[in-house]
Amino acid sequence: MAGSFPETGAASSAAQALGPVGWILSRLELFAGIVVFLMMILTGVDVFGRYFLGQSIRGSVELMQVMMAISIFAALPYLTYRGENIAVDLLPWIGRGYGWVHQIVIEIICAILILIMLPKLWSLAQRALQWDDRTDFLAIPTGYVQLFMTAMMALSALAALARAINIYLTRRSFKNGDNQ
Repeated sequence: MAGSFPETGAASSAAQALGPVGWILSRLELFAGIVVFLMMILTGVDVFGRYFLGQSIRGSVELMQVMMAISIFAALPYLTYRGENIAVDLLPWIGRGYGWVHQIVIEIICAILILIMLPKLWSLAQRALQWDDRTDFLAIPTGYVQLFMTAMMALSALAALARAINIYLTRRSFKNGDNQ
């Protein structure tokens, strides 16, 4: 693809291994990274303006909140598939010999829990759109942000199920970030 950034590292190999799905997931991760970079620029400019010019950027707190939600939920499907979520091993003795079974159960539980939350997220997004809910200062429509969050949660549930299937098919336990 002409004009695209060269891909290297784990993100590239995961994207290639998954084909179009990997391409979408890696683009979501790239999008999340761009949003975080924009948050960094906004924070820097806001702090500079506040301390050196005596004027901060109006609405920067609201904008930061919206960007934070977008960055977190945009990265969630990719991180879920890669197994890079925060994990606490409370039962280390379960993984002996059949760690892959343990991981499949955990991934299915995660997918079910996400799917349980989806109807509530969807209804809250629909209500925000119906009521034309907006942020106080910049009047950013929150319903669209909530719809994006709902869609990313749905993709995360699918990613958890895909990870469980991948673990089942290979019959090996994946460490965090080693799901290719």
